[in-house]
Amino acid sequence: WHGVSSNGIGPFGYVIFEEESAVLVDPPYFSKDLAKEIQKLAPNGLTHVFLTHDDFVGMSGYAEWKRAFAGQPKAVLHHKDSRGAGIDIVLQGAGPWEVGNFEVYHTPGHSAGSVFYMHRGLSAVFTGDSFADFHGPTGFPSQNRFGHSRQAASLRNFAEKVDFAHHIMPSHGQPMSFQDEKERLEAFQHAAAGLDGGR
Repeated sequence: WHGVSSNGIGPFGYVIFEEESAVLVDPPYFSKDLAKEIQKLAPNGLTHVFLTHDDFVGMSGYAEWKRAFAGQPKAVLHHKDSRGAGIDIVLQGAGPWEVGNFEVYHTPGHSAGSVFYMHRGLSAVFTGDSFADFHGPTGFPSQNRFGHSRQAASLRNFAEKVDFAHHIMPSHGQPMSFQDEKERLEAFQHAAAGLDGGR
């Protein structure tokens, strides 16, 4: 669902239903109405609240999501962005990790602990604020907090080494879909070049 924004680029949050349970990725706030809808559609509850980076520690309301589901969902975040925030699953080191049905990849750049969550069943990657379509593929260089060259390297490394997935689901900007590996690689390279000038 879409958060409050005057410029139309987010933040976006996602609900993924997996049989009779659900997970959230980067919820922009807590919503009682959405919690009730999830409870109806996912009788086994909400298993995880995945956070791609530290911006969502404050805005996601993950503690309220936990209370609404009797403490069931586990909040997940990389340790470099967790800042002692009471996160349930703190990802340590360089990864990758498996959490539930997701593969998690450390992609530092936007923040020190930025991560991508990949769901193979959906052929989708949830990229937070690190990669999206905003008038073309971008890594949002003006919002970078951990080094343009570091983020560019993260994007190139992910595109070159991680298996192909068709869809990019960002927290800002627009989602993207790719027909093949070549198209995906070109988009990631374009965003990386926008961060480091193609170095």
